[in-house]
Amino acid sequence: MKINKFYKIRSGFTLIELALVIATMSILFIVMFSVNFTVSKIAKNTIPLSQNRSKALLTLNLIQNSIRMTFYFPEIEKTVFFGKSNGNEGERKDQLTLTTVSTGSPLAGGGIVKEVSYYFKDNKIYIREDQIVDDQPYVGGNHYLLLDNVKSFQLSYSLNGVDWQDNWSSKATRRIPRLVKIQIIIKSEGKDEVLETIAIPGLYLK
Repeated sequence: MKINKFYKIRSGFTLIELALVIATMSILFIVMFSVNFTVSKIAKNTIPLSQNRSKALLTLNLIQNSIRMTFYFPEIEKTVFFGKSNGNEGERKDQLTLTTVSTGSPLAGGGIVKEVSYYFKDNKIYIREDQIVDDQPYVGGNHYLLLDNVKSFQLSYSLNGVDWQDNWSSKATRRIPRLVKIQIIIKSEGKDEVLETIAIPGLYLK
């Protein structure tokens, strides 16, 4: 069999084949970039919300535990449970001051009783802690930021779980509520999320 002398065995790619390969790779890179960009955008939008929600849940838990460890004795004027409401529904700026036993410190055997306040200011929730229970339970101590991006901080009080009121004063009632409803509305990406729980105040000595 004769082979034409002008026939050459082909090696490599033609310009058309190279162009097709380059075009295919370009499309793949564009798809990969688009997927990566979309995932990054979703993560960017989701992670802050998750972090803010986690912080809000921790704040709820902290307030709930403080209320559970309430220490109130009517004969001791320094022990108080005072809740005051401010603002309108959905945009409340409430505050609560109480005497509480430090978590993990049993009353028997030298538990530490301290003053604690929770309050809303500039779209943030703060805690005030005073290790000394004195005649001025609403001032002094150290203030710490607990949560930002807050739209509303609402507290409600009840003796029976049916009738609720927005304010409470142990000075006037000579007692503490049996139930406290805690509601926090957080803001993230233009959306509001409502988180709430119920706390049962602890030690009430008559």
